[in-house]
Amino acid sequence: MTTLAFAEGFSDAAYRLIEMDEPLLQASTIPAPLPPARASGGAGLAATPAAPHSQELLSDGGSVCIKGCGEDEAVLTTHDASYVVRLADSSNSMLLVRGGVEVSSTAGSPGGGGGGGEENQPPLAVAARAHEHLELVRCAPRLGDVRRRLCACPYGGREAEEALDEPAVGEEEALAPSRPDARPTLSSLEAAAQCSPLELRAALQRWRAVEVAGRWCCLDPQYEADCVECLLALAVEQEWPLHAVPVPAAVEALAAQFDEATVRHCLRSHSTAAAAPWEEWLAAAASDEVALEPRAICTFRARVLLLETEAWPKDAFDEAWADGVPRGIEPSDADLDGLAVLLPPDGRAAKGAPLTVRALSAEAMPPDAAARFSVLWSLKPSWAMRELGPYLLDIVAPGSSAEALVLQHARCVTASDGSRSYVERK
Repeated sequence: MTTLAFAEGFSDAAYRLIEMDEPLLQASTIPAPLPPARASGGAGLAATPAAPHSQELLSDGGSVCIKGCGEDEAVLTTHDASYVVRLADSSNSMLLVRGGVEVSSTAGSPGGGGGGGEENQPPLAVAARAHEHLELVRCAPRLGDVRRRLCACPYGGREAEEALDEPAVGEEEALAPSRPDARPTLSSLEAAAQCSPLELRAALQRWRAVEVAGRWCCLDPQYEADCVECLLALAVEQEWPLHAVPVPAAVEALAAQFDEATVRHCLRSHSTAAAAPWEEWLAAAASDEVALEPRAICTFRARVLLLETEAWPKDAFDEAWADGVPRGIEPSDADLDGLAVLLPPDGRAAKGAPLTVRALSAEAMPPDAAARFSVLWSLKPSWAMRELGPYLLDIVAPGSSAEALVLQHARCVTASDGSRSYVERK
């Protein structure tokens, strides 16, 4: 029989245990003052650590990080994933023993009787007791503050930068936008963002963020639109194939209007390189030739039209949209995903009135799910799952589904034809 004794300095509050599943855990590289505990008869005995089963947790050779401030939930991040940290009660008290437990091969076995040397073993010294533990739940990257910081001082070209650099005085100082030197660096974003480094970089690519003098920001929407418009017009004028646009020639032709970094960035952001891995995406800014992505061009043109007018009759929008893209490219309603929503005529509209294309950017939606659904319900009371999907992609946790999230905030209505729609849960 194993004897337990409370060690000198025994504590109920000195340790917090973190529960990790095997795919996450790399036991050999996690320094721990105490081995993991094992439940036994209502209490726990410390067990010898298991052999490593995965290289995921510390596969960057560094460390994990727990981030959060104020009222934020704590988020633990590895090099490529995010986990919300939540306190959970343990069903059994766990007694933590230094040095692990060695189980005799003869103890309790037939004929072993538990005798012999066991009688001379000293009691196990219990160093601490834990009543609760921290559990890790995989979550979507929390990027709301990152987006805000990137948009606080957008890049609008050299002249706009010079104007921002001029010191403001009096009332102008209070109304002045953020200065360029207040833009975040990549390291400052990594330190504050509740997401992994890999997830942060994916977001920077998705938002078409640009590095200016070592700091990151978004392009001014109108400045970006003007640059891409000029690039598309130039490609048509010079009869460049969209799959092989010569970057140096484009830079030279637009030098009077846009700096080289902006031209190269806009070409990269609307090319097939936009979805490349991070290092390839960075390198694409120095390419001599890029292949523009037809779907990205269609989305760009739709974005420009919605900047001009946020609501269009569907027929008028489709006509302007088709006229604005290069020959050979056909826009599709799927290119509006996460950019605009189709609204039916209201009850006062004449019979047969056209649908309305209404601007609704997924990038500008609130990061909180409840607030996001509130915005969606305010636009129309009933949504198809296909319509909701693009507005939930960035807040659906890996391993979960958009439908599971929707059902937390909506109820499903099945029509007589079998079609399903989702309405606000009240």
